[in-house]
Amino acid sequence: MDDKEPLAALVEPINVEQARLIRDPHTTVTRLPTPFLRNGLIFQFDWRGPYKIVSGTIGYTRQNNAIYFLAASPNNFDQLIANASLTIDTDEQRLSYAVTRLAVTRRFDETYRILDKFDDLTLLPDAAPEAQARAREMRARYSTRIVPPHVEADGSGWRVPVFVLVGDDLCLDTVIIARDGTSRVERVVLEAHTLMLPK
Repeated sequence: MDDKEPLAALVEPINVEQARLIRDPHTTVTRLPTPFLRNGLIFQFDWRGPYKIVSGTIGYTRQNNAIYFLAASPNNFDQLIANASLTIDTDEQRLSYAVTRLAVTRRFDETYRILDKFDDLTLLPDAAPEAQARAREMRARYSTRIVPPHVEADGSGWRVPVFVLVGDDLCLDTVIIARDGTSRVERVVLEAHTLMLPK
């Protein structure tokens, strides 16, 4: 089933311009997997223009027929979670919840990549010798430290450490999930201005 028109119809009363963008023939709409939601959906739209891609994420809850613009808006994600019957009984659901929170509430106008290993990164082409030396030092420091996102239990819930490239900053985003399903993100910038790109 194509979600473009139903999503555009939901968005139109709130944002006519975004509804037009969703209906555009150059736009694709993807329903994201959300095994942690019983009564909610999350969509990503990608408009492929001649010079750039414009993307965004939108949540929907059935019980109140509401939509939530999620890009760069953790608060809207929290509202979605509050109305979508959250289920976090398994580590698989908790991991999906945490990674989805990061992926859909990020800014879509800057580089953002979730990393599984250091080799998911590459240095800018023609980088200066100093940047190349720093990249070698970073490889020595992080090649065994950067691992895929995973769930760690703690006394009040769970922590999900996620290594990410934001712009060209190497960061550790830790999603902290309480037993009641609320969550927050703590970001530590490990290396600023790395001149690294995602592969």
